[in-house]
Amino acid sequence: MADGGWIALQRKIQTSFVWANPYVLKLWLLILFKAGFSENKFLFNGKEVRVDRGQFVTGRVALASEYNQGVTREHMLSPTSINRWLKKFRDLGMVDIQTNARYSVITVINYDLYQPGGQLVDTRRTASGQQVDTIKNSNNSKKESSSSSARSDVLDFWQQNGFGPMAPKVMQDLDFWVKDLQAIGASEASANQLLIKAMSVAIDNGARNYGYVNGVLRNWEGKGFTTPEAVDAFEAERAAQRAAKRPGTGRRPNTRAPIEGHVFTDEDLPF
Repeated sequence: MADGGWIALQRKIQTSFVWANPYVLKLWLLILFKAGFSENKFLFNGKEVRVDRGQFVTGRVALASEYNQGVTREHMLSPTSINRWLKKFRDLGMVDIQTNARYSVITVINYDLYQPGGQLVDTRRTASGQQVDTIKNSNNSKKESSSSSARSDVLDFWQQNGFGPMAPKVMQDLDFWVKDLQAIGASEASANQLLIKAMSVAIDNGARNYGYVNGVLRNWEGKGFTTPEAVDAFEAERAAQRAAKRPGTGRRPNTRAPIEGHVFTDEDLPF
């Protein structure tokens, strides 16, 4: 990593999930700082390694050492935490990681957004000499981009609708929900849309917290809902059934006054 130079940051980073966590933001900036401006060769643990523009070679222990340099103990991150967040960046299509027994080559996806003035080459050479695509292949690139965009929509909705900063545990749990919903037949896109819909239900009921969202998703999973449309159809049928039970439809009206401090039952819930 050079001491001089610069990187460009877009203001929209303020709506990204990395902005909500100072530790994650610092790690992302470190990655951008370490990515090479041009092709280069250097020694890593006595081994000559070639990297292309937008890439750098590291290991989780080495990266943690750089991250923690000059940091007080309570603000340090362990190599395990560093590795977990690197995988999160990869899953969101922010980086590509190629790993062997000695080191990892990290590629910043769309590096030209952060360092204009060049083009990423289409291929790079691994330690074994095998040529691989910088962003794997076009099909995987499109899939990762789509997945990243969908997951970003979930994070943006959370942050922009009063839920507050998203804790790493919540982010991990939402990832698990995507997989759980896919396991019952939802597509990845529909699973992400269901997450956003569950957040909307929480907002409508004045419960901007993960516990409520989690309860909604559990209910939907139990009912086998795999799309937002399935939820809407169920709610429409439920509303029609309630309308049929209103006074004047043959059922004796409830003339009792509301009880102060009434505790809502499952029938009162919107899901």
